[in-house]
Amino acid sequence: MRIGVLGIFHPQHLTVATSETEDLVLSVGVRRVFMHPRSSCSAADLSAAGDTLVVRCGRFEIRTAELRAAARNQQATKFVLKIPGKLARQYQGILEVKAKNGEIIPVVEMDLELAVASVVLAEAEPDAPLDALKAQAVVSRSYLVAGRGRHTDFDFCDLTHCQLLREPPEADGRAAQAAAATRGMVLAYADKPFAAMFTRSCGGDTRTPVESGLSSA
Repeated sequence: MRIGVLGIFHPQHLTVATSETEDLVLSVGVRRVFMHPRSSCSAADLSAAGDTLVVRCGRFEIRTAELRAAARNQQATKFVLKIPGKLARQYQGILEVKAKNGEIIPVVEMDLELAVASVVLAEAEPDAPLDALKAQAVVSRSYLVAGRGRHTDFDFCDLTHCQLLREPPEADGRAAQAAAATRGMVLAYADKPFAAMFTRSCGGDTRTPVESGLSSA
């Protein structure tokens, strides 16, 4: 699942940092930069120069079209993205970054069920009953399975244009429990999953797809 993150900020500068416990490997073409927590290269500063990405970490400076960040085994791992002076968020997955027209475009490739749990945490009310969170998990999973390709460079964004997504929940948190309890469950019509539409708060009113400007087909 490829999700574009932090796009609302149109970042020109971005920092990629290790988590507190896990290493991170930046792959730039055939070159590898190993990042270690609490080392001189525990965070890499990225800036966009047109369609070129400038990467600085410790004594390294690399110019490239794109980079990839993952664990040492090239699998998913935890990392932190920071927009200087604005925010920092932790993600879990594989990071791909490129520059386009002076803007940095970070994309996180993450496990479907982790994405579901993250959406449930972001979209649901904090005091929602567990059964409501389970229903949200099914709807969100259906949307992710059936609605890919909403953007050119990735499948979904992290905004309400697609589904709100922030940091992943705690492994024993209620959002994670809801995702685990409904694992693999989707809404389907004619044996095919469909991208179910929902709203965080409808205010007591609902709309049909046609009333929402969608095709009735």
